[in-house]
Amino acid sequence: MNVLRQSGIGIALDDFGTGYSSLAYLQKLPIDKLKLDKSLIDGTGELKAAAIVQAVTALSRALGMKVVAEGVETQAQQQFLRVAGCHFLQGYLFSPAVPADQIDAFIRDGWPAGSPRCRSLSQSPTSILQR
Repeated sequence: MNVLRQSGIGIALDDFGTGYSSLAYLQKLPIDKLKLDKSLIDGTGELKAAAIVQAVTALSRALGMKVVAEGVETQAQQQFLRVAGCHFLQGYLFSPAVPADQIDAFIRDGWPAGSPRCRSLSQSPTSILQR
């Protein structure tokens, strides 16, 4: 992993918060991005889950990592995660999965006119991806 990173390849730890996730990974592995699993995001309306997301986000930022929140589905989640310090958000609030052969058009043209996401968000997909 160190050789890959030294070659300029970024490394993301996906699905953090499930299975065998460990805070030790944050210290030991050469990680650039931490992706918080949807299961953590789903619970952000509850005090304990929100505290865990805030703590892991703060720790990751302190270690110089970018934080991605997966599975964002509501405006309340979006607002909480922005305040908590997540750098990137992804989920159905912004777009369903886009087939690989359509991603260029999606980034270039944005959401189809009249779609709920087009009406509910004032940002283009590119500006959301860059945050």
